[in-house]
Amino acid sequence: KEADKTLKQPHNSLIAVGYCFLYAQLKDVENLQKSLDALAAIDSTMYGGQMDSVKLFMSAKLAELKGELPQSLGFYREYQQRYPTDSTAQYYLGR
Repeated sequence: KEADKTLKQPHNSLIAVGYCFLYAQLKDVENLQKSLDALAAIDSTMYGGQMDSVKLFMSAKLAELKGELPQSLGFYREYQQRYPTDSTAQYYLGR
């Protein structure tokens, strides 16, 4: 939370990306959802969709953590189609 205080606009908005990964690792569904919502709001206003890969991957992780496996698989497959050179989705699909 210290980074929230020290980074200035527009760089502090990228903290939401870090929180998404942190809460996904901690399996904290509630805070992951909040961070993903914050990232979506920031991306649409500041980055013009450049965070789509993070949003898509984190949506897959969130659905997985909620036990919504068909939805999670759908997100992972969409990620795999959009970013075929990234093996991350293949790893998660193969588990």
